[in-house]
Amino acid sequence: MDYLFNFLIQYHQNIALYWIGAFLFGWVIVKIDRFYTKTTALHTAVPDMQAMLSRIDKGLTLLNKVLLEKTVITESCYSNENSPRAINTLGEELLTDSNAIPLFESIKDKLVVELESKEIKSLLELERESLNVLLAHGDDPEYKPLQDFVYQHPTYKDTPLTYSDLLFVIALMLRDFYRTKHPELE
Repeated sequence: MDYLFNFLIQYHQNIALYWIGAFLFGWVIVKIDRFYTKTTALHTAVPDMQAMLSRIDKGLTLLNKVLLEKTVITESCYSNENSPRAINTLGEELLTDSNAIPLFESIKDKLVVELESKEIKSLLELERESLNVLLAHGDDPEYKPLQDFVYQHPTYKDTPLTYSDLLFVIALMLRDFYRTKHPELE
């Protein structure tokens, strides 16, 4: 007994550290187990997570289309006001001055392939999806000259100019190019 007592007195700091380490290890294990249990319970509480995420995605896509139509498509100064939208004289000048036509010619086939992967049932959907495709690629390096042009021309011939305005005018060209490749959509 004296040996055990002397051992405890001599190594009490080491023994205390072992107990503290064992306690911390146990505490971490309990926290991990509780987290895992709660995560599993959440997953079983929402059994069809994929369907719910799909509905959320569809809702956000619809909201995006409504906002695009309200802000970009209906307020464009670079196309006519009635349907079907067509590039007006100011829009054609914008395409020429911004050098958007050579860029479009170099990427149009790639953009059409992306449009073909979408389910398009009407010409209005085609117009919207064309803009969505261009907006999705708007940050690509090949679009930098267009971004620079818009930055240098916040107003173009006394008309406010945004990057999405320029992309919409290009989207109209993409829509028309797609229509020539897919006349069955008419």
